[in-house]
Parts: sequence; structure tokens; C-alpha cells
Amino acid sequence: MSIPVPEGTIEKMLKEAVDHLGIDFPLADFLSEDPNKAVPNKAVLTGVTAGRVVNTVTIDGVPCDHLFFFQPPGIELELWLERNDRSVPRRLVATHRSLPGQPNFIAEFSDWNFNIQPSDAEFVFQPPADAVQIALKPVAAATAATKRKGAKQ
Repeated sequence: MSIPVPEGTIEKMLKEAVDHLGIDFPLADFLSEDPNKAVPNKAVLTGVTAGRVVNTVTIDGVPCDHLFFFQPPGIELELWLERNDRSVPRRLVATHRSLPGQPNFIAEFSDWNFNIQPSDAEFVFQPPADAVQIALKPVAAATAATKRKGAKQ
């Protein structure tokens, strides 16, 4: 399945995927032109009720501030920001304490380049020769099918 997406930004493409396919992109907030209005209209720290600076650590030779935030219901966010005038993220850990097994998501960031100018051709999908296209169900259809399957059991 493929869906047309608005031209212009990665943010618009992510919003389209979230709205039509229900795909969750854990790092969408970092791909926003305006992190205060990130896809899907929420920022990383929305809903945070407490936070603190833990300490300063070195990641790949770069001093970083280690920050900790709590976001009900049971989400802990840890963020390491470069300790310099850019303050770019180096690491993010999100732990869901209220879910079974307390799953977490870990992202490592490195080699930030704010001067890159990719061409449109770099965003054209070229599937491998042996790739097979599969059909994806839109969010509403997938949700309805899940409810019907649950009702039969």
C-alpha cells in the first residue's frame, strides 16, 4: 500500500502516516521544524509533571547534561543534551513503568550535521529486486478487524 503525502516536510509525511495508518514514530518530536508543535501535535515533554538534572556525563567524548523527567501514567524520560551552546540530544531513554515488562525505547544520536542539503532523489524509494509489496490496512479498518477478532474468542 502506498498513500500520497503532502509535499514539503518530513513532519507532514509523519502526520499522514500517523493519521491514516496509526504508525507510531517514537522520535517524531525530534524531526519537527518546531519541536513545540511536533507530530502528532505533541512535544517530547508534554504532560511532564516533574524533572531534574541528574548529573553531567561524557558520551563519545562530549560532556552532556543528564536530565530525568516523569510523565504520568508511569513514563520516565531520560535525556542527555550536549553541554554547549547547541545543546543537541545525544541519547534518549523512555521507560514505560506502568506497562507489563516495563518496556523502554533507547535512541542514540551522533554526527549531527545541520548543513546537509539532500537532493529529492535521495528520498525516492528503491525496493530490492526480491521485495514483495504487502497491503496495509488503514487505521479504522485495522481497529475494526481487531475488535471483531476479539469478540469471536
